[in-house]
Amino acid sequence: ELRALQRLALARSCQGDQVEAKQLALQGLEAARALGLREIESRFANALALVASNQSDLLALLQFVQLDLAISRELGDRLTECSALSNLGTSLLAFGAHDRARQYLEEGLRLTRSCGIRSNEAVARANLAELALRRGDIGEALSQGRASLAVARVTKDPADQAFALLEIGDALLAAAQAAPARDAFLESLELMLSIEDQLRFHPQAGLVRVALFMGDTAAALAPIDDLLAFLDSDDQRDATQNMLIRLTCWRALVAAGDGRAQALLAAAHAALTARAESIDDTELRRSFLYEVPEHRAIVEAMAATGAR
Repeated sequence: ELRALQRLALARSCQGDQVEAKQLALQGLEAARALGLREIESRFANALALVASNQSDLLALLQFVQLDLAISRELGDRLTECSALSNLGTSLLAFGAHDRARQYLEEGLRLTRSCGIRSNEAVARANLAELALRRGDIGEALSQGRASLAVARVTKDPADQAFALLEIGDALLAAAQAAPARDAFLESLELMLSIEDQLRFHPQAGLVRVALFMGDTAAALAPIDDLLAFLDSDDQRDATQNMLIRLTCWRALVAAGDGRAQALLAAAHAALTARAESIDDTELRRSFLYEVPEHRAIVEAMAATGAR
């Protein structure tokens, strides 16, 4: 009965009903805990982590991923531990807690490789590429991004391939290789469109960054209305990543002298500040605002306007 409840919670989450999914998963978690069924409790913790991710609730995501990891280690469940380590590293990366993120991502990668779980390896390496790029190590970012893409092509997972290509595109652009970066973003976009994933807006934003780098304001503005419509829609799932899209759109509007730029920046800053204020941990709050590059850029841009 509890396994059926867990499957129902996952189904509701995939269908977009995060409220019911959370209620079902919390009900199952409490029941499993009361019965001492730790493996089932872990499954519900994993379901709650998925819901939290879909709701962009970083604090809840961190809470349930940590629970999942603790239970998997208690039970000696190495397969679940692999996923939990990767998920915990990814969660900490979203907070800008880079040292801790690297610890869990690298540990997860070692365990993943020993267990032969190639799909987890692709995700872990893509996140390590993001981490390297944030630290200014473009060579390592490219190495990890390309390794992630190679694994994703072996597993034939289009989402993992698209994610890896995003990281490769950003690393190439950081290396001032605009044409190869554009090619990477275009390939990522093609893959995203093939699976009708809302994440397609991320490679589109990447193409805007390439156009801005090349000084082509007209090309940068071409997809802006679609990107802004996405940002205003109700079907966003990962608002942390969407901050990069907001920043990209703002920079394109500024380059074009478009009057919408200031309102967009103010809205992004307000959303970022509100999220930061919900983080009780002082160090996590600081790293969230100042160690995630797009967050720091938004804070600095708003400060430059003299607004509060």
